[in-house]
Amino acid sequence: MFKLDKRQFILRSIMVLVGMLFLSFGAALSMKMGMGLDPFTAFNTGFADLFNVSLGIMSMIVNALLVVFVLIFNPSRIGWGTIYTVFFIGYMVEFFIIFFDNTLDATFVNLVIRIILTIVAIAFFTFDAGISTESCFA
Repeated sequence: MFKLDKRQFILRSIMVLVGMLFLSFGAALSMKMGMGLDPFTAFNTGFADLFNVSLGIMSMIVNALLVVFVLIFNPSRIGWGTIYTVFFIGYMVEFFIIFFDNTLDATFVNLVIRIILTIVAIAFFTFDAGISTESCFA
């Protein structure tokens, strides 16, 4: 891992957190539209429902287990972005789910609008991937 000065650390942390906001927004919007989820969010959502815990808690548990696995086999791959993801991503998705529950009623949205909003959600996922990759921090 390379050494960062304080300014670079803060900038890259902000980039990762903004990327996570985009990912969370996209995941929650996909969930609200009922048009499908990415595999990892679907996995976490399914287990959260199965064990009757929040998505935030389940996401943290699953991500922490994956980090332990990576620590065993390739610890150099763990960075601050990984740590942020373990603790924040599930709760960020939950925040946007609550936001959409209070602002958007998908039952009254026709199929064309749902498809457009699903494309917007996918665009947010893609934007997150670009930000996270560019930060060289995740």
